Amino acid sequence: MAQFVGPFGVSSSTQFMPLPPGSNNQPLIMPGKNGMNTLISLNARAYNPVAIVSAGNAKTMNPNANYTLSGTEKYVNSGFILPKGHDKDFPGSSDTFTVTFQKAGTYHYLCIVHPWMVGKVIVK
Repeated sequence: MAQFVGPFGVSSSTQFMPLPPGSNNQPLIMPGKNGMNTLISLNARAYNPVAIVSAGNAKTMNPNANYTLSGTEKYVNSGFILPKGHDKDFPGSSDTFTVTFQKAGTYHYLCIVHPWMVGKVIVK
């Protein structure tokens, strides 16, 4: 499972601009050794729709995706789902995500933002 936030190495100084513009956002950057700073950031695989297939390859999807689940995936993520209209403020987010199940079974899911929010889909 992709972590919601994670550290990424940044080898040069870069100015980060908050999105949406004017928001009160600030990146968490920790000074590191040898000119390598650490940026704590949202993980795109938690934020955007993506599937990690059984071979470990990532399949990035467009927002508002329809995905057919084969049952061999290691990870499928809807990305951030926001109320219609608000999804435009956060590129990569959606207002819908549809999954079609091809195999019978029990499929567990959770909210990456609120990991205590869990459930399961039973396909017969």
